[in-house]
Amino acid sequence: HTRLPACGMSGTRRASPRVFQPTTCRRMPMSMPMPMPMLSIYLVGADPDLSARLPASLGYAIPVNVIATECDEACALHWLTRNDNMADLVIVDMFLQGGTGLGFLRRTQSARRRCKTVVLSHFVSHDMRRKCMALGADKVFDKGTEIGSLAAYCQGLAAGVTLN
Repeated sequence: HTRLPACGMSGTRRASPRVFQPTTCRRMPMSMPMPMPMLSIYLVGADPDLSARLPASLGYAIPVNVIATECDEACALHWLTRNDNMADLVIVDMFLQGGTGLGFLRRTQSARRRCKTVVLSHFVSHDMRRKCMALGADKVFDKGTEIGSLAAYCQGLAAGVTLN
């Protein structure tokens, strides 16, 4: 069992199992393809309600599982670089309790090669998108207006399709 660094009030929390399945519960005929695999998400952000709201918002389109959450840049970096990190997708906000989303992106460029990383923030300008993409973010989404686009992106990831 790996010990986490002392991170004040913060610390990586294993999320309680929040498994959200798509809302349709119909029996599929044998000729239909198998259901989409579950997408494992690691959330990095200072908004404590995000880990409850986001999976519910995405869960209507694809099955998602929030495997861990973090609100501090240093602790998030530590968790992401662990060998047992099984995240398919990292979703990071620009504002963290300790540090910033830009700092997280800057410090984790090599560690994120095995998973996709998107930024989800209320403060998304053209300049901020450019900075995030230059630091290795795969996509940048506005919390207020682009949740549907994030859901479509996640659906593509789960299906094995890369969306631009």
